[in-house]
Amino acid sequence: MNRFRLPELPLFKRELLELAQQKRTYALRALCLFVFSLVGLVYYVETTSRIYNISALLGHGRE
Repeated sequence: MNRFRLPELPLFKRELLELAQQKRTYALRALCLFVFSLVGLVYYVETTSRIYNISALLGHGRE
């Protein structure tokens, strides 16, 4: 039993469904997917390149 149940909002739900079916929304979703994928790919490449470079793991030390 969920004590913190949110009330249903049928009008709000219908508005969201109508907005989701617009072509502009599909373009925005595709753009967000591209941006997040690019950020994730850059993070992955940066992380894996440090793993294979042992001197980067050791640090720079004092100068």
